[in-house]
Amino acid sequence: MKYNTLIIISIILMLLVSCNYTSAVLSEKPVLTVPEAETILSERFDRLHRITYLPEMDKQENGILHYGFSVDCTEPIAFAYAWVNSVTGRMSFEESEPYDNIPDSMFPIPMSNGEVIPYDYYVPPDHAWSGGYKFWDKDLLIIYQTQLRVAGFVDNGNVMSIASLWTYERDNDVLIVELLYDENEEGFTICPYVSSY
Repeated sequence: MKYNTLIIISIILMLLVSCNYTSAVLSEKPVLTVPEAETILSERFDRLHRITYLPEMDKQENGILHYGFSVDCTEPIAFAYAWVNSVTGRMSFEESEPYDNIPDSMFPIPMSNGEVIPYDYYVPPDHAWSGGYKFWDKDLLIIYQTQLRVAGFVDNGNVMSIASLWTYERDNDVLIVELLYDENEEGFTICPYVSSY
């Protein structure tokens, strides 16, 4: 009887703690205002990006408000939606359509068995990098390298901090794909861009 009573008391305590935790998470109040969230995005990107708050894009995740914005890049041309967590300030991005910001139709879109391979997340370009598509499954790297080779891209191997650099030369420009990964870590990132002569 004592044993059953202890079990019941333990279950009640676990439920109370769980309810308190859930209500604390669900009642998490925004720490950041919309202008502060916009400042976080502005500091992440340079002056060539137009950032617009879109209140209709605000969303709740696990009881936490995420402010919605559009990020319109003029150089290179790219467009994405951004969400800023109102508690932590962490950013996440999404394209209007998958692979919408591939800068030229000559870049192959990752495919396997005739199906487009979805990326795990997208980060738009900024002053320091060309933007890219992150994949957690590193097995897809070989599939994409094969696609690049078939499309006529040349494998330049490891170049400085770039694990695998691929180029396709045209009359007035060069298409470049940087494949970023570390042998000891999961995943890889595809960073496609066009460089003019």
